Amino acid sequence: LFFELFKALNPKINIVDVRPLTMSLRMLKEEWEIENIKVAGEIAVKGIKKALDVIKEGKSELEVVGEITGELMRNGSEHPQVYVSATPRIHAEPFRDVYIEKEKFVSVVIGADYNNYYANITRSFFLGKPEGRVKDAIEAMDAAYEIAMKETEIGVKFRVVEAKIEGVYKDLNLLDYYIAGYTHGVGLLIEEDPITTIVVAQRSMEPEKGMVLAFVHSPLMLPEGVVKKEDTVIIGDEKINVTEIDTPWIL
Repeated sequence: LFFELFKALNPKINIVDVRPLTMSLRMLKEEWEIENIKVAGEIAVKGIKKALDVIKEGKSELEVVGEITGELMRNGSEHPQVYVSATPRIHAEPFRDVYIEKEKFVSVVIGADYNNYYANITRSFFLGKPEGRVKDAIEAMDAAYEIAMKETEIGVKFRVVEAKIEGVYKDLNLLDYYIAGYTHGVGLLIEEDPITTIVVAQRSMEPEKGMVLAFVHSPLMLPEGVVKKEDTVIIGDEKINVTEIDTPWIL
């Protein structure tokens, strides 16, 4: 509304969208930016460690978010973004009346910042004994993660890697739960260009030295909950995973 009003009041002004320019500049990080992201990654890992301590049957999403957010802030994250989902229903904010249940996934998404630069990490945990499609989904996500880590290279189009990941889900009959777009950029925002989930054209882009990418971003959306494993990786002559941590799938 205000934008349209501004245009109406200023008909002689030429308005230009500078987002493509700013995003193209932000996609390739300088060394000092990368150093901030590395510290943010260390903080994010501490948040996941806290999640492992506090996730219990009967706790609400809001309780878990509160514990993790406090841990991140105590370690220097000024504007942490934490999303906990104990239900397959998509929602951005934690609910005080949605509780962690047995035989369900709980997914923890963390964006920790340091000097305004973010690192992302996501882990999903299953409370119980995985069987059937739950077991298949865990196997598939592990395989997708390994493909992303191995195959995401300078000069290799994102869509080439995406096709291999899609093949894993197809082989395990999980395409009904699959969302295309396995990676996105990370920096001053927890999600920025290239965003292969929602900007289809960017799936034809190639990683470049200096990019910072999060993968595997797209979850499997099962009735039992969200299945996702995501880390933040610096692209260079060698890839550096700044949120590397071994975590169990089953709690």
